[in-house]
Amino acid sequence: MSSQKFSRRTLSAFRQLTTQIPIRSIETAFEDEGFTADPLNGYEDSSERRVRTEQYLSAIVFDDPLVYPRLIRAMEVVLEPIAPCHTPGTQPSDWAPFVKYMREDGWIVDETGSISALLPSAAALVESMTTISDISGIEEGITRLQTLTDDPAASIGAAKELMESTAKVLLQELGVNFDSKTLINTVHTKLGLDPSSNADVDSATSLKRILGGAKSVALGLAEFRNAGYGTGHGQPTARRGLGPRHARLAIHAAVLWCDLVLSTFTDPAAPWRK
Repeated sequence: MSSQKFSRRTLSAFRQLTTQIPIRSIETAFEDEGFTADPLNGYEDSSERRVRTEQYLSAIVFDDPLVYPRLIRAMEVVLEPIAPCHTPGTQPSDWAPFVKYMREDGWIVDETGSISALLPSAAALVESMTTISDISGIEEGITRLQTLTDDPAASIGAAKELMESTAKVLLQELGVNFDSKTLINTVHTKLGLDPSSNADVDSATSLKRILGGAKSVALGLAEFRNAGYGTGHGQPTARRGLGPRHARLAIHAAVLWCDLVLSTFTDPAAPWRK
């Protein structure tokens, strides 16, 4: 589960959206996930529905990462009746701010009210960088992806930049001179991730296919952005056909590859150390 959390303004925006939800529906959504309300939390509001929502939210221990899958499911149940797909052109005025705040917290809310983490492995990436001397470039890339507006081209461009930053950081740590045009190939070679050079369990045919696939995904993302679908190069004509699914595909591809190379770099038993 992602380590992203909800900011106060995000929870406030969610509470505002519950104005249109029956109290019993709010109670069912939270209680079905094991949450209990705190009727003595002291929150005051002109809306009984917002008050009831806050009674559940105030009783949640947000420092517990196991809370988030349950809370997300409860929120999705509450949001579903007022999601844009069910109320085309008439969704609440508070919907857009809520989606924006969620995005800035690292979450995506789609047209059905479904919630997913923008960077599913962001926490793992950060945790795996403890032995790297300067991770500022990678952290900047992660932050940029988390704070982008709904702009597929920008997401694709930023995803490629995150891979480039990660590759350059690792090669600098290894003391390897690099050519920016061959970053991905060089990283795979220096970390022993080239399928043809693996030994032990890393030599298994099935794992070679996975490693080769991860490399292909990274190269494919770079080519996709360089073909003009991502920001970073001015285009003579407007980009057409890009949507949220393309942005999410690019983000997931970048995170998958970065997680692979960072965890390999920090693994004391990794092929490149032998």
